[in-house]
Amino acid sequence: MSNAVASYSFTVNSNGKNHDFAYEKAKFGIKTMLPLLWPAFPIAAIIASKTASSIAGGIFQWVFYTLALAVGGVFLVNMFRKGGTFTIGESGVTLNGRTYNYQDIHSFYVKSPKGEKMTVIVQNNIGAGYGVHGAMNATGNAIGAMSGAARESLKSSLREKNYKVCMLFGEKEIVLAGGLTDKSAKVLLERIDSLI
Repeated sequence: MSNAVASYSFTVNSNGKNHDFAYEKAKFGIKTMLPLLWPAFPIAAIIASKTASSIAGGIFQWVFYTLALAVGGVFLVNMFRKGGTFTIGESGVTLNGRTYNYQDIHSFYVKSPKGEKMTVIVQNNIGAGYGVHGAMNATGNAIGAMSGAARESLKSSLREKNYKVCMLFGEKEIVLAGGLTDKSAKVLLERIDSLI
């Protein structure tokens, strides 16, 4: 029998009483690419009409450029979604060369893309946060239902990968890790809690 291996979007390296966290932001995939097909259609049609020598070639180029623009857009965004690092130490949390002392840290929590505190750790006790979940209201404009559905689908897919792990330092919110999925953020918060 083989043992199952857990998959995490972060690593923790312990060096004495310091624990260095390195995390990767969640990458966007096909769920993000599909809504981009709608705005890519007219752009691809313009490019194809300028470069095609026949109707069949124009249709082929239109489909090709539509897919290329959507895939290229997602690829370009993913190139810039880099992770980050922070350290949980004996006296505080170190982020970007600055140490935040535990005595001034009031809580650690997961923050949803809508701004809700999902899970909060206060004095090493975990309490389930609350929030209203649901689809965003359609912002609909004159573009029509298909474009509105694509826009909503894009917002939803972007929202799914933009959770944050934050701490309240004094009265200021400090983001330790961002661009995470809901599950990654909660697991990262649990790991932080186990080391404090």
